[in-house]
Amino acid sequence: MENERIIQNIKLIKIMKSCGQTDAEIAKYVGLSVREFLEAIDGDEYLKEIYAQASQKLATDIEREFLNNVMGQLERGENSDAKWLLERTNPKYAKKDQVEVNIRSIDDVIREHGK
Repeated sequence: MENERIIQNIKLIKIMKSCGQTDAEIAKYVGLSVREFLEAIDGDEYLKEIYAQASQKLATDIEREFLNNVMGQLERGENSDAKWLLERTNPKYAKKDQVEVNIRSIDDVIREHGK
């Protein structure tokens, strides 16, 4: 029953999710509780894929807007956000003070001390 309601409204659900509507808002529109809505989505591979694609579209739109803002700031001579972005997305610009962590097992430590 829940799947039927979702399938009947799938186009609108995709639009709502892509525009940033919450799961609660979408579930209310479809006439389901949030739990029923999410269980119905999770229980059907087709619906799960459609919903995930809509979520990804929203994330992509937000990323695009963020990058547009960063580029606008660069044009105005402000570079702190661009620097932050490069440090996190490109190893060439990563902060040099990052600490390399070497995790050894207890067995490795025992063997090392036994030599």
